[in-house]
Amino acid sequence: MRQSQSRRSSDLESIWRNAARKMKKTQQNRRRQSRLFLIESPFQLLSAIEAAAAIHPEDEAFLIIMRRQSERSRNERQIEQLVPLFAWDQVFHLDLADCGPIQRQWRIFWLITRLRSALSHGLSASFIGEFRWDFMHLIVNVLRSRESWLLDDGTAILRLRENFKLGWKAEKIDRDLGPIRRLILYLLYLGGHRGEPEQYRGIFTGFHQFFEHPCVLPNRFDYLTGLSCCKEPAVKHIIVGQKLSESEVCPLDVEFKAVARLTTDLRAQGIEPVYIPHRDDSSEKLKQFTKRLGLVVYPLDTVIEVAAVTGAINVASINGFYSTALFTLGQMLQHTCVCAYRFSETDISAVHRENVMAIYDTLSATGANIVKLPPLNQLN
Repeated sequence: MRQSQSRRSSDLESIWRNAARKMKKTQQNRRRQSRLFLIESPFQLLSAIEAAAAIHPEDEAFLIIMRRQSERSRNERQIEQLVPLFAWDQVFHLDLADCGPIQRQWRIFWLITRLRSALSHGLSASFIGEFRWDFMHLIVNVLRSRESWLLDDGTAILRLRENFKLGWKAEKIDRDLGPIRRLILYLLYLGGHRGEPEQYRGIFTGFHQFFEHPCVLPNRFDYLTGLSCCKEPAVKHIIVGQKLSESEVCPLDVEFKAVARLTTDLRAQGIEPVYIPHRDDSSEKLKQFTKRLGLVVYPLDTVIEVAAVTGAINVASINGFYSTALFTLGQMLQHTCVCAYRFSETDISAVHRENVMAIYDTLSATGANIVKLPPLNQLN
């Protein structure tokens, strides 16, 4: 009897030991799975950092910095400064600027080859920064990510509100490909190319309150606000710059009049504002702001959200038009006044008009103070 009980006890211990070994092995394999983050702009990288801290944080985090435009040194410099804010396991670069279609495919193929080696234990999730860029979807699809998320790319993500549905999937990547090119892609990626990922989980966004779907996960910028430290003593009332005329949203003279009106209104309140330029603001435009308006242009070494929470700039009020920073800074600096000057519809180009007006409506819903501008293209 004792021998039988002893044998049963020994068998039970053996079962528990085997189960513990299997559980430990499973946990180790789980920890070795990886996540992929594809970005091309500083704000996409901010979104990627927040997602890396919030979604499957136990998995490895690989960052892919993609470049498709040359002569954007400030954009690249800001990305380089943001990368160290998170402990990425590996960082890859993919430069697609100034190269032909064959060279472009070769560079993507070489990156995918390296990633396949690094992702030997599986890809748990992928995060796409620029949802309008096919090559990001292509890389994720080839690597067979188990789930995929779309990241914020500023207010552009709001364009998905109307057509975003539960179970939404991107259009097939090969929608415009002819049979020869589709065959080349199939051979080039060793049969891994597919039109759609296995599953799109949804969007990770700071604009979550404007999406009425359970597959939208809120980005509350918890990680970045946790970096907060001592502020510089001098407070600044900021005007958030935008590349309005550069993007042909409105003519340069209209943008100048809008900034002049905003500056005049602040000075009437005894406030001397500083203009925080967008990384793509033209140097000539900034010179005109300084020369004709006496406006102090205050360029930052990093993106404004990081500068605000790390103490590089002490923000007293946030002013501008419809920049993404009005949303993000409003979330991160919750007791700071946000004021948005709303353009007349006639001052906005027809191509951008509907989207710009929708963003103003969204800003208003967040509690921002909206000041309506008169039609500026009619003023001398």
